[in-house]
Amino acid sequence: MKKALIVMLLMLMGGLNVLFAQSKGEKMVGAIVGVEVQKGYIKEGEVKTEGKPIIYMEASPAFYFFPVNKFRIGAQLTFWKKIEKYDHYDWSLAIFEVAPSVSYYIKLAEKFHFTPEITAGFIRTKRVDVDFQNPDFYEKKTTTVRSHGFSFHAIPVKFEFRPAQHLCISASVLNFSLHKYINTAMDREEGDIYFDFGMAPSVGIGFYF
Repeated sequence: MKKALIVMLLMLMGGLNVLFAQSKGEKMVGAIVGVEVQKGYIKEGEVKTEGKPIIYMEASPAFYFFPVNKFRIGAQLTFWKKIEKYDHYDWSLAIFEVAPSVSYYIKLAEKFHFTPEITAGFIRTKRVDVDFQNPDFYEKKTTTVRSHGFSFHAIPVKFEFRPAQHLCISASVLNFSLHKYINTAMDREEGDIYFDFGMAPSVGIGFYF
């Protein structure tokens, strides 16, 4: 009887170890939500001029699946928005992105993994310009431009900590992102490239089931 209990206990511990090792068939849902505000100033002598705030907002729900041990595929929806305000002029850029992703898990310590990731997908953008002092209009003038394009993200330095069977916390400290889109109103190609190393790391939370 004691031997049977010991065998069952060892099997249970082994099964939990497999679960914690990101095993085949596991699924995960997660999200990243963040807000960043930048604001500067210029000081000349005793005169200090405050800059207007630049606001960045992001929300990224995601779903992931492990087809084999330590190899994860998934898809995420990302809403990203940038807002800039000036004395008589405001503008905002909103990006909606659908992107499949792949990631590989390399164990560094118990419950702690190195998880480089690559994503590529499609984006829709919406830019809104508001002019509060246009000589041709008595009221403010609002211009809206919509575009479409593609995106690519490489996250070579990303980590995941799994303190419990169904919970994980991830953090990335090196990010490279590329957006390219077609401005349909002006018939031209536009885009942006982001490279970040440790300056604005993103942190997410996930749930395994």
